[in-house]
Amino acid sequence: GLKGALLCSTVAGFEVLGEGCKNCRFQNIFIKITDDKGKLTGEVKEISPLSVTRKKRPFLDYIYIASRSSFYDLKNNHYITDKGMTALIDAEIGPRFTLRRLRADPFYTVCQEMVYDPSTSQRFIKKDDGNGFDFNMSPSNEIELVDENPTIHLDHMEYMFPKSVDRKIVMDFICFIIRHPEKVTAYGLLIHGNDGIGKSYFFKLLGKILGDRSVYSVKQDQLESNFSGWMEGIAVGFFEEIYAGNRLTAMNKILSSVDASKNTINIKQIPDFQIDNIIKYFFLSNSPKPIIIQGGLERRISVIDCQNIEKKGILAENIARDANPELTAEDLTKIGKEAHKKYFAPLFDFKNQIGAIKNYYLNVYKLEDFDPHGDAPYTD
Repeated sequence: GLKGALLCSTVAGFEVLGEGCKNCRFQNIFIKITDDKGKLTGEVKEISPLSVTRKKRPFLDYIYIASRSSFYDLKNNHYITDKGMTALIDAEIGPRFTLRRLRADPFYTVCQEMVYDPSTSQRFIKKDDGNGFDFNMSPSNEIELVDENPTIHLDHMEYMFPKSVDRKIVMDFICFIIRHPEKVTAYGLLIHGNDGIGKSYFFKLLGKILGDRSVYSVKQDQLESNFSGWMEGIAVGFFEEIYAGNRLTAMNKILSSVDASKNTINIKQIPDFQIDNIIKYFFLSNSPKPIIIQGGLERRISVIDCQNIEKKGILAENIARDANPELTAEDLTKIGKEAHKKYFAPLFDFKNQIGAIKNYYLNVYKLEDFDPHGDAPYTD
């Protein structure tokens, strides 16, 4: 019985159009009702779930974060300075439309805080006091659980970690991350071994389960930089070959963050701010001596040694050579490549196994005697 358009308060100027709203990322937000001429009547309704059709409108993918006094680009996941936002406004609307007018627009999205809450798929979470919303940086990553044994995954764990004690340490760590992506551990996990044995698998796996935005591969230059924007909104940080040459700066810097309660975020032209530390750390290396630790025992890293694990291709070549000494080097290389592909192609094809893997760690795997706040477990 309502007259006029239903306008979405999350995306300025968008009409709410029933079936056409199914795929919108915005949920549980307010709409305001206009009369036939587009004037606000003042009546407010809440619809859950609420979505909007994607029409060409300015600033669809930008919100304002009040606690940061900055705009945020939802599409590219980074902050935008007032200067940068002013340039966008000038290009889209014109110089007469100011930042102040944009923030005051009743249909423009203003959030109070950036939070990380994996317990909900909602991107905008209503604050407990009902005054405004927080923006949820945890991506919605719905995976249908499958009650099957994840055989391919478990076989790879036994291949990479033949010692049960090593395997348990790694699987405990993965299980805790999947069950509690919003919580921190007091130590990180370092896996070092030959290249080509599947160390990068864990980065891909956790990215599929938690969402790519929650799992981040940190580059060496980012560690050496004073800027730390990459630390906001991620649950797992992966570092490859963190120690290079005789430089300890990067390693010491990241170790100080492993068990920190807060991280200071430094972004160019944005005022510094602090956030709760929720990052779990994976270190991957091909080097037999991946890190140098000063001062003796390091309780913030559990080291898993995979140096004795042979590549699947090498193993296949050795078996073929023993069976037929007449094979040429070219023949053996071909056999090795085919064996490598045969093993890793299904391992990295997560489409038909990710539901079973997630179900296994959520509902089957027994996380016993695991202390996320204790010292790193010892290995050989």
